[in-house]
Amino acid sequence: MLQEERKPEAEELVLKYEQYLQEGRPCYFDVDEFETISDFYLGKGRNKESSDVVEQGLRLHPNSSILLLKKATLFLEIGDADRALRILDRLPETDDTEARLIRSECLLQLNRNEEALILLQRLMDEETFERPELALDISSILVQAGDTESATRFIESALNDNPTHIDLLFEQAYNFEQLNRTHDAIAIYKRILDIDPYSSETWFNLGQACFNEKNYQEAIDAYDYALVINPNDQLALLQKAHAFFQNEQFNEAVEAYTDYGIQTEMTSTVCVYIGESYEKNGRFEEAIKCYQEAYEKDPVNLDALTGMGICLMEKEKFRESLIWFERALRIDQQISETWVYVAEVFVNIEMPEEALLCYLRSLEIDPTQADIHAAIGNLHFDAEKYDSALECYRQAAVLNPDLPGLDLFFALLYAKIGETKLSEKYLKEAILKEPTSQIIFDEIINDLPQPNTEETSS
Repeated sequence: MLQEERKPEAEELVLKYEQYLQEGRPCYFDVDEFETISDFYLGKGRNKESSDVVEQGLRLHPNSSILLLKKATLFLEIGDADRALRILDRLPETDDTEARLIRSECLLQLNRNEEALILLQRLMDEETFERPELALDISSILVQAGDTESATRFIESALNDNPTHIDLLFEQAYNFEQLNRTHDAIAIYKRILDIDPYSSETWFNLGQACFNEKNYQEAIDAYDYALVINPNDQLALLQKAHAFFQNEQFNEAVEAYTDYGIQTEMTSTVCVYIGESYEKNGRFEEAIKCYQEAYEKDPVNLDALTGMGICLMEKEKFRESLIWFERALRIDQQISETWVYVAEVFVNIEMPEEALLCYLRSLEIDPTQADIHAAIGNLHFDAEKYDSALECYRQAAVLNPDLPGLDLFFALLYAKIGETKLSEKYLKEAILKEPTSQIIFDEIINDLPQPNTEETSS
């Protein structure tokens, strides 16, 4: 029996081609070989060399549809859709599916979307045997062009004839997620699982979709199934830990993050994850140990530095916490939240002027923080700078009318300056939102100096 001759590998063809060029000799390859060499260069990002190969091939095979298509594709990739279209017009086979797909890409690149969609629909209508594969190609083209909505319609059309086609279902789920139609994506993943319940990839994707919808318990269940099928799926374990954290199951989050660190590496980031879980659970000593370990592994880990500062604040070790926040600021002074923490430390150690400067620095970075405008208003209120306080509260109300506590702040301020009706109005609104507002109001008003109290009552 004659052995089939081994087809030269792409590297061998390229070496042969480059040797011809180096020696200045004319080279001869068949159409498929020219295409292979061109694809090799294209895969390496060497578009010019790829184009040169196609040009040489066309000199030897001037009517080759394959090489003409390749040339059109190369022009399309560099954004020259007009030249690509002119090349397509030279093709002897005008009804070739691949050529028409490339033509549709050219039309889309030229913003002739309606023509492109008509051409693609005609292709789908004419196709009988390979509709799923064609629909997937069309979806890819449309998604790349930014028309994911149309892509879903072509996939849906193919699914009507092939409702259990896994690739079509995955493509549709992906498209739905790109369109933020996460509920529809979840429904698709469940259809896939009805067909193949042992697909760990599908369970993981379902978990991700549920996570994005903030259905954290469903996400945890999905990750669990993925891990049963593939116990070594480290990403599923990490995402499961994140889901526990978001679902406020902090003990379970600690366990899952720890398992992830054991399976992979207990990096500084993993230590921070565990520390944050302890912190949210009020277990500040354990959190501090984790943040310390994270800091030792990576002294520029901002989350570790900030986390340490927060825990020390919670333990009322304000001056110690300030050291860690200052370390964080030495690394990055453009994080508004860090300045807020420093301001809160200064408030707690009764240094209001320093607190005010830090709050203002935070607002320079992000002026849309309604709660910080209100916090500055409170500093002004305590300093009896009522006009300034009112201005800050009003700015906070513009940014977030529903900011918790804001109605109470207005009520207190108006009571302080003798605007009784306005004070009563805001106090009623505050009580509707938070019944304890009356108690807080009374306590603060009763603590005011006597002359001001009389002014309020008059």
